[in-house]
Amino acid sequence: MRLNDETKSSLRVWARKPLPHFAGSETHTNREENTEKAPLLGRGWVLQERLLSRRVVHFAKNEVVWECLHGSECQCLGGGGERMYSPKVALGAFLHASAARGIESNSGSGAGYETSNPAAQWLEVVEEYTKLSLTFATDRFPALSGAAQRSRQLRSDGQRYFAGLWQREMPLGLAWCARGPLRQRSEEWIAPTWSWASVESGVWWPGKYFDIVKSYLTSFEADCVLDLEDADPTGRLKSATLTVSGGLVSEGVLLWEEDLMENNLNEMFSVQFGPRKFTGCFWPDYVFHESNGEGCVEHGSKVVWLALLDVLWPGGRTHEYTGLILRESSQAPGEFERIGRFRIEDTEGHEFIMARATERSLIIV
Repeated sequence: MRLNDETKSSLRVWARKPLPHFAGSETHTNREENTEKAPLLGRGWVLQERLLSRRVVHFAKNEVVWECLHGSECQCLGGGGERMYSPKVALGAFLHASAARGIESNSGSGAGYETSNPAAQWLEVVEEYTKLSLTFATDRFPALSGAAQRSRQLRSDGQRYFAGLWQREMPLGLAWCARGPLRQRSEEWIAPTWSWASVESGVWWPGKYFDIVKSYLTSFEADCVLDLEDADPTGRLKSATLTVSGGLVSEGVLLWEEDLMENNLNEMFSVQFGPRKFTGCFWPDYVFHESNGEGCVEHGSKVVWLALLDVLWPGGRTHEYTGLILRESSQAPGEFERIGRFRIEDTEGHEFIMARATERSLIIV
């Protein structure tokens, strides 16, 4: 570049070629496309590595992306924080809250670390985790154990960890719902049926931030046997049971709605209690008709309803009553296994079921 015609002086200028910034880039894509564009981000083991580290640098095909607890930005400066979904920003600060408390006490700064509801925030971590893939199903607990250990630090009362759920948050933790596409129930035992880790699909907790008006479980006690002696309690399990007491209705019948087979999955089934049939209230944990042997649940199967929670929607006028649908286990006679989640959104329907409930205890395997 010539600067002066008289002196003939010149200066060389280097320019960087613009980095690509388009929807097809692996760093600027939504979560649904991450597995195809950036396969590493779709792996289950990677999530806790992203969450537990304070900073991450992604070396993508065309550019570098910075990710920390407060935001993310791409090398092309094209708005990585807006286009790249970052579970680290959404969830990582929750797991770093214990360290943040130390920073706050020393320097007076701890902004951005939200810990107001550790119960619901842990469930968000599990929701994100169950969207991802694992090569070995037996890694389902170990691949999240680091995050579970960090989460324990937020619970000063020494809560115990049972099959992916926390002791004092058990009623809410049991209210998980399978999120499609649903799969067959695995023949390999990984977790008890009351745990989210027992299904191979994603899970979520509808209304996890709603106010809990009442828990209907009068008592619950989990017994988990670790796969190895002296193993980490957040790791693999050999067996597990949950003994619960509360309101139960044992006269339920699961019905297949053949004329609704092409509609929403939660409308494929009805559950009948005495003279009343509830349709659109039951969500199965797995695909019944494709599961072989013990996993198959036939039309007309006898089921038991266990009341869990009464939660209040925002606005303070609408209640949702959540419960579990169980059936007797053929592997452990006299004990029960979970097959789905049941919810009622009208008080009259809930009162109808509660009027038929009796207080009793049972064991869920």
